[in-house]
Amino acid sequence: MASAENAMEDILTVTPMEEGLNVTDTDEASAYLEYGVSTTFIICVYGVNIILTMTINPVCLLVIRQMANMQPTTKNFMTLLLVSKMGFGIFVLIPSMIRTYVVFAEGSFWWILGFICNVVFTLQSFLSLLILTVDRYLAVAWCLHYPRLMTIRRSKIIISISWAVGLIYGLIFIINASSDAGIILNFTVIVIIFIGIVLIVTLYLHILVIARRQARRIAQDNQAVAGNNAPQRVSTKSFTTIFIIVTVVLLCWIPVCLLDLLATSGVSVSPVIFRGSQVLFTTTNWIDAVIFCARNKEFQETVPKLTRTCFRAMRHKLNRN
Repeated sequence: MASAENAMEDILTVTPMEEGLNVTDTDEASAYLEYGVSTTFIICVYGVNIILTMTINPVCLLVIRQMANMQPTTKNFMTLLLVSKMGFGIFVLIPSMIRTYVVFAEGSFWWILGFICNVVFTLQSFLSLLILTVDRYLAVAWCLHYPRLMTIRRSKIIISISWAVGLIYGLIFIINASSDAGIILNFTVIVIIFIGIVLIVTLYLHILVIARRQARRIAQDNQAVAGNNAPQRVSTKSFTTIFIIVTVVLLCWIPVCLLDLLATSGVSVSPVIFRGSQVLFTTTNWIDAVIFCARNKEFQETVPKLTRTCFRAMRHKLNRN
């Protein structure tokens, strides 16, 4: 399973960052120079991603819970996405910044816990993205039947199943990590992710077709009401949003999965390329929140209202003191 803590030896237990941080006294001076520069860069990039992940996701989570017009089921799926991203930041990114073999010796309790959290939250991040995509597709393609197809109870069941799948897979993977079964499991989940990526891209392209068709129909109706001389305008916002989502999915998920697949197959991969793919992957932990939340009109309207409410509450409290 490709993630911020996977490495490129056998079962991928050492991250590129750890390769830089764990230089021994017997290493050559050139190794210190190479890893010193790359490690500093990786730490800076990971540090920025951690800060963005742990600030943007909680803010988005707070705002969407205050949005009155968003479907409760969509709120649940958005919460799943944001919580999985925050969990990845807390239990994977932050430990990857501070871990050493002294603290997290291979096979120790903390090493096993970190490995399981890594697998669970990586898989959960993708599953939440896939679930949210399917939810959006149902809301657009079957808008009249959506309340019947996706109830609050069903959304909670889907969320519970997704967490259970991630946890069970993490436990099975850690048990079989040192055997051929671990390689098979890793290969299987990468193939599943690739299939999921194809499904996500396909659904969003179909959503775009439906949205454009509806937009043209609305524009034609408005033109008929206003007269034949009225300009026919079709909004490009849906195209822009879907283009951004598809681009992020392709750029951030496919490289890291391909390199992980090559590493699992025993193919040597350049550490620079591997680290670059990891950097792209870690950006998904905050950029997904920006895409799905910040471009939502109700979200944009709720943020200033919530901000004003917070400032008024703080000012009122200060005046009382």
